[in-house]
Amino acid sequence: LNILTKEPPKIKLDKTEKFDAQLRSANDWIKHTHLELMDLDADRGPNSEKAHWLRAIKDTLHEGEDRVSAAAVTAEQMMQRSVCPFRVGRQHFLLAQSWSMLISLFERLQREVCAADSGQDRWRQRDGEEH
Repeated sequence: LNILTKEPPKIKLDKTEKFDAQLRSANDWIKHTHLELMDLDADRGPNSEKAHWLRAIKDTLHEGEDRVSAAAVTAEQMMQRSVCPFRVGRQHFLLAQSWSMLISLFERLQREVCAADSGQDRWRQRDGEEH
């Protein structure tokens, strides 16, 4: 899967003129990953273990889309000239927080893909170690 070879998009909050391009990059990454998962999903039965894993990853991606959307709204508010400096600082903080959570979601997605590609099931492994 290309999900493993591509790094999650990064954002530099101090370079606001590049923010839109970075946001588009994040959205493109999510859309591309969705398409890859649809291709994989076509090869699986709806009740297979792999199908459950794919649904969990899709949920992660939907959560990521929500985060990107929230970051875009926050950035737009941050750019408004009528906003007082204190509010700009607060919006900047919220944007940084949203983006950090989005990157965490991408990293979780990559770990899930790694575990599945290597044929390891975390829950089975844990159960096996306990017995």
